[in-house]
Amino acid sequence: MMRCRPAPRALFASLVLLLSAALASFAPHSQLVRAAASVATCAPDSGSATIGGSVTDSGSTPLSGVLVTAYTTYGKRGGYAYTNASGVYQITGLIGASYLVQFEPQSGAYNAEWYPNQPTPQLATPVTVPEAGASSAVNAQLELGARVSGNVVGAGGGPLQYVRVSVYNTSGRAVAAASTDAVGNYSTSPGLPDGSYRVGFAGASGFLDSFMTTSRRWR
Repeated sequence: MMRCRPAPRALFASLVLLLSAALASFAPHSQLVRAAASVATCAPDSGSATIGGSVTDSGSTPLSGVLVTAYTTYGKRGGYAYTNASGVYQITGLIGASYLVQFEPQSGAYNAEWYPNQPTPQLATPVTVPEAGASSAVNAQLELGARVSGNVVGAGGGPLQYVRVSVYNTSGRAVAAASTDAVGNYSTSPGLPDGSYRVGFAGASGFLDSFMTTSRRWR
């Protein structure tokens, strides 16, 4: 016997854009494709070279849990590491080559960036490390960005908990996220630079997924 599902109820959300600090100009995410290379040079953890350094905020306070990734100049991930409690990281198992290094906070309001302190891979300076060698001063100083926050409620009902809130840039890449709490509140992380974004709300049982678009320069 066929069962009819009740019509999904509308999902409403209010957005409050919070300014955390002055932001760098927005540039859309782009692919790291520069040149072709043989498959043999793409294998991660196949070498003995290392890239290391430290990550701090603008006041030189160490930042822990930052994901640091080394990409080859043709877009393959060569290796990654997370900063420790002292803000120090070391990526091992690299082959001798040039790498573009990205720093991505996993929480909080700090912006992601590329070495040295650049918003996009196109502006990054490659770090060259010889085979069995080390590059030990690839440091980053992360700046605060903006966050998206608000409250999610169901039409004709109360607040919705555990709604997934995702922020997408103009390339369609998810760049920040959050989950609503018991009273429907949320605040996304990591921090965001200036630009246009789509904000998606999903995962509320019995409700339609929803999107909102915001475009502004935060100052």
